[in-house]
Amino acid sequence: ILTLNVGEDEHQKSFTMHANLLTARSCYFRNALLQHPEQRSFNFPTIDPRAFALYFQLIYTNCLPSKSNEPTNSTHDEYSLLCKLHTLAHTLQDCSAANAALSAIFTKA
Repeated sequence: ILTLNVGEDEHQKSFTMHANLLTARSCYFRNALLQHPEQRSFNFPTIDPRAFALYFQLIYTNCLPSKSNEPTNSTHDEYSLLCKLHTLAHTLQDCSAANAALSAIFTKA
């Protein structure tokens, strides 16, 4: 089990995830745990906790939540969040998550 502290200050959220699940998907975590197998906590102060929550959901369910395709005030926010998810997936070297984020963006377009 790994603890991932995402965001900073009052916006920080902690996520608890299975190491085996993360290392199977993410080269970043695979390499980090190979180099430091005792490490069980990671800090990501610059990552948006909402984007990481999407990543968490994607890892555990293999789906991304979607909103209706009708334009609303939250449409821009959804695109922004999906773009942040895509960036996060690249940072964590998770090609499947990056592709899922791009698919979701194209589906919304």
